[in-house]
Amino acid sequence: MLWPMKQNLTGKQQNNFMTKENEKEKKIMGGYLTSALDIEDHMSIEVYGDFLYRKAWPADLDEKVFENIKQLLGVVIRETDMHKKAFLELQKKLNDN
Repeated sequence: MLWPMKQNLTGKQQNNFMTKENEKEKKIMGGYLTSALDIEDHMSIEVYGDFLYRKAWPADLDEKVFENIKQLLGVVIRETDMHKKAFLELQKKLNDN
């Protein structure tokens, strides 16, 4: 296990929670979170966002179908934003420890 739950540690263990050996693990986890945030940013803006525009679709695509696509993409983009917020919160917690 990379990160023991802090509340499960006792006295001296809590005082020494962030030792040099788990500083390396903290740095690795920080890198994972940074990568995850970069991926979420890329997916939300550069991939899904492009398909919200009518010009990205065939001219003969039915307007109702396009509106359905936009609605579904809106859900995906909002979920991607929620993922980003979760990763930011994890990053904050990691940095607070």
